[in-house]
Amino acid sequence: MSENFVLKLVMWLFLGIGLIFFVVGIGIGIHDRNIKKRCSDKVTAVITENREVLSKSDNHISRTYSPVFRYTYNGTEYTQNTGYSSNPPVFEVGDNTEIFVDPSDPNKIYVPKLKVAKLLTVIFTLLGGAFLIVGVILLIISRRKTYMR
Repeated sequence: MSENFVLKLVMWLFLGIGLIFFVVGIGIGIHDRNIKKRCSDKVTAVITENREVLSKSDNHISRTYSPVFRYTYNGTEYTQNTGYSSNPPVFEVGDNTEIFVDPSDPNKIYVPKLKVAKLLTVIFTLLGGAFLIVGVILLIISRRKTYMR
């Protein structure tokens, strides 16, 4: 294999991986923004439980906690969780917090204090951007080497 072939292969890998990460980051951000738009009615919820979530991998078990929110919307009481879990828990049982409810489906909620989507958007977009920049630099180097021959 020639040096130029290896350089182009690495360049395409960086560009491909960068594009995938960047698009995933943008997708997470758009999804989060759409949830915020749909969940427009503010209510106060109480944390009734931090549900234990166990994850197994090889010989390791990790334990995280998913908050359960109880809230009243239009006279009806709902109990819901977001699927987000952490260790330590973000909330303590009995805490009150503001959440936003989807008026067309009050079981769907947005919890501003859980900023995981925002964090993932930033991480994926920045990683994707970094890979794309390296890929473009390798593209420039590859082209310069081709023209110098």
